[in-house]
Amino acid sequence: MAGYKIRDEMNGIEEAPGKLWFWELEEAVIDADRCVQCGACIAACPSDSIGIGADGLPKLVKMCTGCSLCWDFCPRGGLRHEATWSLPVAGSDGVGWKITGAAASGQGLGPVSETYSARVRPQLPGAQDGGVVSALLIALLEAGDIDGALVARESATEPWKGEPFLARTPEQVIECAGGFGQFVFAHELPDIDWVPADGLGVTLDIAPQVLDERGLLDLVERLADLGWATADARWSIQQSKRNWHGLGSAAFATQLPRWQPRANSPEAHHSEEICYVDRCDGGFYTLTANLAAHRFRRTTMVSLSFQLEGTPLDPAPLLQLCRSVGVHDALYFRARTEKSVSRFQPDDQRSLTVRPLGYVTTPERDPAFPFTQWATGIIIANPYRRSADSGGVGLVPECLQMLQDSEYLICDLAEHHPLDGRNCEYHVRAFEIARTSDALVCRPVANWASVDADRGESGNVNHEW
Repeated sequence: MAGYKIRDEMNGIEEAPGKLWFWELEEAVIDADRCVQCGACIAACPSDSIGIGADGLPKLVKMCTGCSLCWDFCPRGGLRHEATWSLPVAGSDGVGWKITGAAASGQGLGPVSETYSARVRPQLPGAQDGGVVSALLIALLEAGDIDGALVARESATEPWKGEPFLARTPEQVIECAGGFGQFVFAHELPDIDWVPADGLGVTLDIAPQVLDERGLLDLVERLADLGWATADARWSIQQSKRNWHGLGSAAFATQLPRWQPRANSPEAHHSEEICYVDRCDGGFYTLTANLAAHRFRRTTMVSLSFQLEGTPLDPAPLLQLCRSVGVHDALYFRARTEKSVSRFQPDDQRSLTVRPLGYVTTPERDPAFPFTQWATGIIIANPYRRSADSGGVGLVPECLQMLQDSEYLICDLAEHHPLDGRNCEYHVRAFEIARTSDALVCRPVANWASVDADRGESGNVNHEW
């Protein structure tokens, strides 16, 4: 970390904006034991300032110019959205190709002119985020256009630590597919498909220009100004194979900056993924993002995905939101091609008899009632969790595979009951699933029956789904 010592001694010299230095990558990835030794930083460095040290890890061999490309191309660092912006360069035709450091030289990827959200059909097993990259690699291999693809896979000896792998067959690409899964439990899932003529809803995807944690929290504040960040929100933060779940936008704003305890683990990842779901006018939305798990707290892959009943008659609130987060393109409402909410009901409901580890409660404000809290949900051990000793229920349906790494499930109760000390038996009855462009939203639904001898109450066990 000698680089930081040098910069600390350069008193009075203002650093150029937008620069990321090799020693920042060194601190966040190499010193944190998260480097997969793929060599991308070495290949990307335009000044050949990065070499390989005696330990086989990247090492600075001459002066770093601060071009930021080592960070942008590192699979453990993460491409910054601002690295793809089209910026004017002096002496050029007005197009700046910042992603490779080239200006008007005719080299590099060029500015991003359009972005798309896509999903492969049929779905590739284990793939995430639609499986598009895996499908493209498979197509190139089958066409003979490439001999192999350098991908990352989970280490067999050190779980959750990545290692480089040269995939030469479609089967090997599928084997390496997947990674973090962005999912969140929802309190309710509005059915946006109940529109005239059996129509489907629409999707609006927005990529806010958010650079760090502060910008992400500012975005939530702007959503709150529109009445779209509420106490009914549900959110999750995934760090390695651990998940933190919470309720309400205020709690999210409080917990997000407390990343250090979450990263205080030998298995900690270099970044954490957040997924936030809340209601909005005419439907619901998800907010997803990657946040670096170190002091820079840079964000990547920030996405807002709105699921709406139809194109709003008054798009002014959405336009106002877009302008406030640096999105000035025209809004494109994409018609959905599938139902917004699907429902899965376990074949053997008795196998999903569960014991609550905690309750989600709502206060009773009428003093005439002999109790003060209603049980509106339960927290249970995940019966589908991916581990040999989890007591799982067997083959996991495809729609629930993303939940396998979650230790717990947060279930809504179809019928609420007073939290008055009664003994109840609980059963998971159904799962409501919604997919946005970047996330899986899940609402597990449970019900109950009193087992006390002097009570005959029960939830609506014949509830139709």
